[in-house]
Amino acid sequence: MQVTTANVGTVMINEIPELRLDVEENEELAHLMFMDLFVWTESSVRSGKMDDMARGLRLIDSIFQDCDATIKNAVTVSFLEHIDPEDEVGRKIFDALTPELKRQWQTLDEYMQKLIGKSLRGSVARNADQTKA
Repeated sequence: MQVTTANVGTVMINEIPELRLDVEENEELAHLMFMDLFVWTESSVRSGKMDDMARGLRLIDSIFQDCDATIKNAVTVSFLEHIDPEDEVGRKIFDALTPELKRQWQTLDEYMQKLIGKSLRGSVARNADQTKA
């Protein structure tokens, strides 16, 4: 079944019921749903719940394999973009990505370097520095 904005919420809730409240709150806002999924996945790593991290990444991979362009964009900019392989948590998530998702992350990283002259690597440190300013 191809994942679209019309069914992405149902797909997420079926696989990760813990996200029900967040997904329902952001109904029809796929980018926010994927950001919620990223935050949940990141929190799982921080809490040592690697099985939950794996669930989140299996869901992302499954969706990415069969989705429309809008959802592919949402996965890329609202989930993958937030992975910083230079951060301890980000490295664990990055290392567990499928080869296709790693390629998508790399493509995005190369695009960001051309667009703004900065890599996604080290983004956690850059964001922390901006917060202090």
